[in-house]
Amino acid sequence: LTTWIRDYLYYPLAFKRIRRKSIPVWLGTIITFSIMGLWHGAAWSFVLWGVYNGIALASYAAISRPLARVLAPAMKTWMGKNLLPIVFVIVTFHVILIGDIFFRSSSLSQSVTLVATLVTDFSFSANFLRELLGISYFILPMILIDFISRKKPIEEYFVCAPPIVRYAAMYLFLVGIVKFGVANPTLIYFQF
Repeated sequence: LTTWIRDYLYYPLAFKRIRRKSIPVWLGTIITFSIMGLWHGAAWSFVLWGVYNGIALASYAAISRPLARVLAPAMKTWMGKNLLPIVFVIVTFHVILIGDIFFRSSSLSQSVTLVATLVTDFSFSANFLRELLGISYFILPMILIDFISRKKPIEEYFVCAPPIVRYAAMYLFLVGIVKFGVANPTLIYFQF
């Protein structure tokens, strides 16, 4: 799907000339993502998801070079090399996560309410901490895998590991699926 959208939607938009002027790349990006939102479903929440992601990507393209110039001296320090990439990952994760609220909401009003609640009425509760602990069961291993696989692919570590380590990893993965899996998932694509 990604290559089809790139080849038949984004490239024609990005390189289209209207009255001898080309469409700005940022506008082509926003239009492309808006149409991707429509492809996922005929609801305003999907369109908003597409527009949001298009604006996020266009904003990144607009600020990445100036930001790189500003941060270049900091990136030469230990803190810049080690902490700034982590900050960038956290920011990117949250930008995408907020966009996913629009994608998963059943209506536009529900998505706006969720975002407003997240911004204005966020609080730490026992239930929140319990959910966070459950999610960390999956997030922490992914962070560890990402960190380890910077030197060589994780598959190479896994294949070369002793059998007891491989079996323990498979067992923990299976326990995670059984414990946190959903018996009857409502996949969004089944709603059409």
